[in-house]
Amino acid sequence: MRLGKNAVLYIGGLASILYFYGALIQPIYLLFPVMTAYSLMLFTGIQKYPLKVAISYFLLMTLTLTLLLLQLVVHANPGVLFNFTLCLFCLFSVGLITWNMPQHKLIKLLIFMIKVVILYSLIDGVWRLLHPNPEQIFPGNPFFYRYKDNSLMFEDSNFVGALLAVTYGCYSFLRYKFGYQNRSIVFFIYLAAILTFSRASIIAMIALEGYKVYIRLKPTWRAICIIAFLSVLGSVYGYLVQDGSFRTKFYIIDLFLQYYPKVSDEHKLLGIGLGNTFDYLGIGAHSILVVYAFELGVLGSILQLLIFTIVILLSRKNALFILIPYAVNGFSLTAIAIPAMFIFLAFITSLSFENRNNESLRTYSNL
Repeated sequence: MRLGKNAVLYIGGLASILYFYGALIQPIYLLFPVMTAYSLMLFTGIQKYPLKVAISYFLLMTLTLTLLLLQLVVHANPGVLFNFTLCLFCLFSVGLITWNMPQHKLIKLLIFMIKVVILYSLIDGVWRLLHPNPEQIFPGNPFFYRYKDNSLMFEDSNFVGALLAVTYGCYSFLRYKFGYQNRSIVFFIYLAAILTFSRASIIAMIALEGYKVYIRLKPTWRAICIIAFLSVLGSVYGYLVQDGSFRTKFYIIDLFLQYYPKVSDEHKLLGIGLGNTFDYLGIGAHSILVVYAFELGVLGSILQLLIFTIVILLSRKNALFILIPYAVNGFSLTAIAIPAMFIFLAFITSLSFENRNNESLRTYSNL
């Protein structure tokens, strides 16, 4: 039986969200052959797409394969590389599947994914509150740490927070572009984020609120906002440096800066491989700064940034609704590749194509 586009997208959306910590086989892994088959099938018929779309996705596929090949050369961690590969293939295949689908179907799919993320994250939050980790209960350790590393979904609730942050970015895009409003979504997504005890994720969502204000301002007011933001950041810096978790990020960056001069020119260029920072520094990368500079290397970072640049241009900058909270959250602890995030990027890119400009805007409050 041949799977239709809608079925593939609904299954893919669910599979990208329903992670189960400790399970050897995740739903998203089972989707990999389907996405790979769709990617190859669509890629062979790419000449049927509009020239701009065909060239953009040809470049995306070329950059993706080059980046993955380089990571194989430097022996990236197989599990991390597999997840990264899957995410990039999801971006490519979902983008080609959705580019000419009806607008209302894509929006309905996105709202469905947003609601599933919120529901699963709330279930995860309640589970963590009811099952604190006794190993994190000791004098001097902040009380909330006992509720962070016992997630149903991931090893650490910070990853749940990162997923919520990019999901809120997706909702913000729908609000900005199509006027979709749902106060319940806003309330419960913030509640779920608070239950992760991930300050980085909450800050990422607040930063997104700032971006939503920023894009509506005239250039002069934008400059004033930037100055005000830097002033606020400077005023709270003294508090941040006293926070243990915040200091850890600088400690890791400091370790990286101390070790980097000893790295071979080959590894500086190609990177040490995704997921391999622990082998060199004795601690995980945590920050995307270390992931890009150390694990991806100069060439890998350029390729990844080129991929994001193409997506930003194709989406007419709307991809920033996803990439800004991801980048802010990435200064703390987040994965280099979140499957749902790349599916969101593909949807947003398709909804931003120029051929949709003549469609009348709708209010989707009933969805």
